[in-house]
Amino acid sequence: VVPAFVHSYAWVSLAPALHGLPAAVLVSVIAYFPFVYLPAAATLRRPDPALEDMAEALGLEPWALFLRVVLPQLRLAVGGGALLVGLH
Repeated sequence: VVPAFVHSYAWVSLAPALHGLPAAVLVSVIAYFPFVYLPAAATLRRPDPALEDMAEALGLEPWALFLRVVLPQLRLAVGGGALLVGLH
């Protein structure tokens, strides 16, 4: 992960028209995205598929299944990533 000021300098060098708050938010999101994505992706690789199968058998819609089964499993990974972003 590259520091945000290096990202900022690179983006301004590549696209000088990027300036202001929207550009700063875009560069920050690009710079800090790996801190949240990598733990969440690792968490999504290891859940028990039987939990989702059981929720489907009980009649949950796909969005309800995501909100009630998958999202609670992601809570620690996303929270840890958010903590890393906040500390950085």
